[in-house]
Amino acid sequence: MSLLFNITSFEGSLQFLNDYLEIDPKSVIEYVKSDDNDVDVDGFIDIFNISLDKLEHENIEAVALHVTSNNDDCKSIKSTGLLNLQQALTMNTPIKKYLREFQIEFDVSNKLMWFKGNQFDITYNSSWSDDKDERLDSVARKVYFDHQINSFFSIQDVKDYGGRVHEKPEILHNLKELFKADVLEERWKQTCKPYVIKYKAPLDYFAYYSFYLEKYEYEEDYEEKTDLKFWLIKTALYVVWNMVHRRKMPQIFAYMKPEVSIIPNNFLVIIPLNPSD
Repeated sequence: MSLLFNITSFEGSLQFLNDYLEIDPKSVIEYVKSDDNDVDVDGFIDIFNISLDKLEHENIEAVALHVTSNNDDCKSIKSTGLLNLQQALTMNTPIKKYLREFQIEFDVSNKLMWFKGNQFDITYNSSWSDDKDERLDSVARKVYFDHQINSFFSIQDVKDYGGRVHEKPEILHNLKELFKADVLEERWKQTCKPYVIKYKAPLDYFAYYSFYLEKYEYEEDYEEKTDLKFWLIKTALYVVWNMVHRRKMPQIFAYMKPEVSIIPNNFLVIIPLNPSD
């Protein structure tokens, strides 16, 4: 049976620390209460005699919150699961159908896009050149560099996130800017409803930058996973500390590997949002 790294709530964070470290919630709360300036993870590990080498990581699944919107009451998502952007632009999804109404189509494999019959090369190149169209490049970047499923391990209110992902897919903003068509965003917001998909996935489904600042840190930690175990403890403690001292969930991002999709069986709950809240 898998162990859930569920820091989407105060209670979930305490439960993970209890299940993973066998430290009761009362002791964890008392520890974080001792310092209102920061959470001392090294001190926590010392006081409770935690040996990172003896901790497992293979059987852990992480819980994350994905924010989306659609006009079919999530019927497509319940059928196909959560898709990355490339899959969503290729398969028969609500966003592909929506873009077709505006005569926008993508050929992801050949790096092409059409708008009203006009063809655009959307090959993404991260290097700068004088003739680069920044607006077209932002579309290419979204499709070929930032197309993974983005979620949150923890957040107070998904509607406060600057990307306003509960209102519309971010790609619509890129297309709106490119074609100077506000209607691309506005009609979606008028016809679609927002949802949070709470799901679980094995740790190795998440991109390394969900847990590490640099790729070399991930590579050096590949075998032992000492830094990963430390991150799991530190981040769960950080959520508890924030709730005890600030009464607020911190914002912690969760990025899936680009090739990963989430099957419906891994959904824990689908939560409708009130967009006016």
